[in-house]
Amino acid sequence: MNISVESAPLLILSVQSDQTTPLDVEIERTDLGAAGGSFDNAVVDGLRTGLRTQVTAHIQNRGDLTFLEEPWCGLVGEQLWIEAFEIVPREKIKPEHIEYKALDAAGTETPWVKGGWVCGSRGLGIPLIGFALRLDPTSDVTGYEVEYTCRFISGHVAGPARNGEPVFSPQPNDPIEAFHIAIIQSESAAGEPPKRKRAAAKSSKPKSD
Repeated sequence: MNISVESAPLLILSVQSDQTTPLDVEIERTDLGAAGGSFDNAVVDGLRTGLRTQVTAHIQNRGDLTFLEEPWCGLVGEQLWIEAFEIVPREKIKPEHIEYKALDAAGTETPWVKGGWVCGSRGLGIPLIGFALRLDPTSDVTGYEVEYTCRFISGHVAGPARNGEPVFSPQPNDPIEAFHIAIIQSESAAGEPPKRKRAAAKSSKPKSD
């Protein structure tokens, strides 16, 4: 039975005979991948919102879960680490315009991986302990930058970092539990005058005789 509302009363009746065992009922949320787990509001309130971005994370004992427009990519408070992930921007820029890399608890550092490709390992039970994200320096994308924050199993939060700077916990070998990413308009681009609007206004000025 699936319940789609936030809360609902539930009444369960069972008939037991001498030959049967007592009814064992277990209730479990199945929407954690969509909701992103329970959040620390004090941290969430300080996170910046950027372009729509989809993240698929391979999480310990849970497998692949997809996060879209969620504050955290990962299950905050569940004490489950991330073993691999892939990031796909959904607007403005293409997946190949971003790159990311990670360091795992076995000491393996991945190369820079393009958006849409998996970074890390599946099925080996090895958590990620370091993370970095950047725009591809060889691309022609301008006017954007990336910002990211990591939350670790220990409860430590590191970041925000920007544009390829690696993020680690202050505690050694601390697995990543969740991370937040934001592809945002760069400060220099935000301060530039809107050239197209200015040009349009100039061209619409009545001509003098």
